[in-house]
Amino acid sequence: MNYTSPTTGNTYEVTSQVLTRTDYGTFGDPDSRFEREYTQFSIYFEGQLVQFCFSEGDIPATVAWLENPWPDISSRFD
Repeated sequence: MNYTSPTTGNTYEVTSQVLTRTDYGTFGDPDSRFEREYTQFSIYFEGQLVQFCFSEGDIPATVAWLENPWPDISSRFD
């Protein structure tokens, strides 16, 4: 699928991939282990992976952040 940014007019290619990871019904209990599925939406610009998200509804916000990142608000310890 393609997504065109309303801000810049850039067109991004978006692919989805179903992945799995190990999860636990009870934290740390190996007997409650199971495989959880989730979908990753990878966002490409001119053939290069530039960002990803885990919800199709988050694609516009992810592209908006990519095109205009918010200021880096560091902690006082940085």
